[in-house]
This record gives sequence, structure tokens and C-alpha cells, in this order.
Amino acid sequence: MAGVGKTTLAKVICDRISYQFEASSFIACIREETRNRGLDSLQKQLLSKIFMERAINIWDDREGMSMIRNRLCYKKVFLVLDDVDRVEHQTALAGSHDWFGLGSRIILTSRDNHLLKRHGVNDIYKVNELNKDEALQLFSWVAFKKPHPQENYVDLSKGFVKYAQGLPLALKALGSSLFGRGTNAWKGAWDQLKANPNKGILDILQVGFDRLEDLQKKLFLDIACFFNGEVLDNILMDILESFGYYPYLNIEILIEDA
Repeated sequence: MAGVGKTTLAKVICDRISYQFEASSFIACIREETRNRGLDSLQKQLLSKIFMERAINIWDDREGMSMIRNRLCYKKVFLVLDDVDRVEHQTALAGSHDWFGLGSRIILTSRDNHLLKRHGVNDIYKVNELNKDEALQLFSWVAFKKPHPQENYVDLSKGFVKYAQGLPLALKALGSSLFGRGTNAWKGAWDQLKANPNKGILDILQVGFDRLEDLQKKLFLDIACFFNGEVLDNILMDILESFGYYPYLNIEILIEDA
């Protein structure tokens, strides 16, 4: 899901092993940057970084695909494509294995497991949420600048950590909002959080909701409002089917996006 640490992990891997390759490139925020700049601009960025050339002219993404394939097919490169959410992103930036030289490694981060399978990636690694100890340590680094909570804040910290459900971006959002504040402010923040969820966390979750189709959004809201906690048995599936939700497909998509 959004905020679980896919991009952070990819950056760490890039920092650790990119020196082993002839050239490397990290293309960040592809979903957003494609909307703002277009795919051909990202293709220019990829080639400019690898060949250290500023003046690379690409008329459209089809020409960019040809240029990437022709110029990189004999070069051992390390490439990270971050936040891929459409087939066009993969096709335009890393169309197939033979675009790159022997020994190249391409990492794609995405929330869409099915998209990666369709593109024929070799391996898929699912980034899991942090466990309780890891989550408390991360929260403490942000809230206290050390790996464990201060003595008077232990129980409060554990409450915020439990609320974040092991999501690193949520832990950072909560920890940064509480840094340097007294226990009364922490207690007030906890009471407020129970009544009004943190905007930073809502923004994280909104990313996943926004990318759903309208029918999938309606299905998600109906389950959350009317069937929350119910066993997903044949009876419930028949009810959802009668509403025109096509649950056998769309619930699988919701599970993938969870």
C-alpha cells in the first residue's frame, strides 16, 4: 500500500549496489511526473542521467522507446522506476529485457501486483508493514531523535504506534507532529486523533482510493459501511453480485490494493 516504504527500500538498494554497473538512473514519482511532464520527458531524464548528456532531443515517446533500446542494449545499467501504475509507464521506459545489456538490473516499485505480473517481471517482492518493535523504533527516531521513547511517553508512544498499523509514512507523520511537545499535548493529540484522523495519514490512504474505478470505490464504501467484519462467504458474495458489483473480480482488486 501507499506509504509502506517501497520507494525508500528502492533508494537504499540503489545507493548500495549502483556502483557495480556502468551507469544508473532513478526515476522517481513516475505516476505524478507523467501527468505533469509526459513520458517523453522521463525518457529524456533517463538517458541524460546515464549518458551525462543534457541535450537529448525526443519528439515523442515512441522515438524515446527506440532510443532507449538502441543506446542501452549493450550497456550494463541499474535502473529504478518508482511508482509505476500504468502499462504505458513500463512500456515506454523498460519495454523488455533485451532493451538492456547483459547483467542489467531493473527495479519497479508499484502498488499494482497484477501490473507487474502482466509485464513479465522476474521476481516480485511484497514490502510488508513494520512489526511492533520496528514501528516503535522508527516512531521514536522521529519523535525523540533516539531509538526508544522517553520514560514518561512509553505508553502514549505505543498507542500511536498501534494506531499507525506498521505503516512507516504514518509513523513519520505522527512522530514529527509530536516532536518536542509535552505529555499534555500528546494526550490531546491522542484524543483528537480518535475523533479526527491525522490528515497526513488520510492523504496516504487517499492515494489508494483515488486509483480505484468508480464501481470499485462504491463496493469498498458499501463493504466498509454495511459489511465491515462480515465473513466473505457465498451468501455475501451473492448479495454483492445482486448489486451489480461483480465481486469475484473487484474484491480481488481491492485485496491487491489493500
